[in-house]
Amino acid sequence: MYNPPTPTPRINFLFTHPRTSSHLFTKILNLPAQLSIHAHPQDGYFFLSPTALRFQHNLAGKPLPSWTAQEKQDLKTAFQKSYGGFEEFVQEAREKGKGVFVKEHVLWMVEPRAETRYLYGAGEGQDDDENWTITPSPTGDFDASPAPGKDHTKSIPSNSDTKSPGNETCLPDSILLSLSPSFLIRHPALAFPSLLRTALDNGGIVSLDLASTVHKWEFSYHWLRQLYTWYSLNLPTPNPPYPVILDADDITSLAFMRKYAEAVGLDAEKIRFEWEAEKDFDSVPRIERRMKETILKSKGVVPGKMSKGLEMDVECEKWKTEFGAEAAEKLAEWVDSAMGDWVWLWERRWRG
Repeated sequence: MYNPPTPTPRINFLFTHPRTSSHLFTKILNLPAQLSIHAHPQDGYFFLSPTALRFQHNLAGKPLPSWTAQEKQDLKTAFQKSYGGFEEFVQEAREKGKGVFVKEHVLWMVEPRAETRYLYGAGEGQDDDENWTITPSPTGDFDASPAPGKDHTKSIPSNSDTKSPGNETCLPDSILLSLSPSFLIRHPALAFPSLLRTALDNGGIVSLDLASTVHKWEFSYHWLRQLYTWYSLNLPTPNPPYPVILDADDITSLAFMRKYAEAVGLDAEKIRFEWEAEKDFDSVPRIERRMKETILKSKGVVPGKMSKGLEMDVECEKWKTEFGAEAAEKLAEWVDSAMGDWVWLWERRWRG
């Protein structure tokens, strides 16, 4: 009698953008209680270090030809170290016979050659001969089992470091194809003001350079759309139809979240919409406290943060009151610029 091989536990990977409600999303999924996965204490964010380095050394938005050799090497080292942490975490899960569910902001993983091309034009920085792709461990095993009746469209060793056109991340195709990808989006008129508040909290309105190219890098859904497009062209279509796009409005539905949990191999019975508020809020590290303030102080899903019924004229007036006329005008430009990518992604969202 034929016994089919046991499927390799999934590496569920949620690709996000800052302020798209990913903290709420993972809170609802109740990842620490999901017995099929090896839960991460921060739910992911392995690539925070390269992003911190970019901002500390003013590299975010800086054209690649202006980088020093040391700056390039430092970022490459940070990318590799971050990936090493992710690989080690997956191996820990494999040793326990479990899968993982982690998240990461796509723009944190973008290699600087693609960033420069997006910000400054197709020819800028493209003569840079640095290899920005991380090198997987020779002993790493990231092969994921294809869905029944499906084969991978590409036969790539799990430790290959090659990349194909359209892959703008620091990860090689072999690693991206080993993941079970979901994408979380949120209306830019909700996500971007929240992102601006974070920037203001870090430096204040006086220090905020509204003309900086770093904002074009941050206030954009280009990176989400680009990676989703790459996946849709390179990943076979199992069930659910990976890559999955989720809209932040939909995750507030219990029925929707239970269907999603079942689809990606999680326990739908562990889904929760109520929890205990953080009792010692002030002891939480400052940056984490700012990023998770709503979740930490809440006892469940907070109403009024959905895009249904959103009126841009009304929102713009709110922004003027909160941020001042100049910042509000710039924010409106960023939102308008991102709407095309958001609508394109939203039209392809998973409906359960």
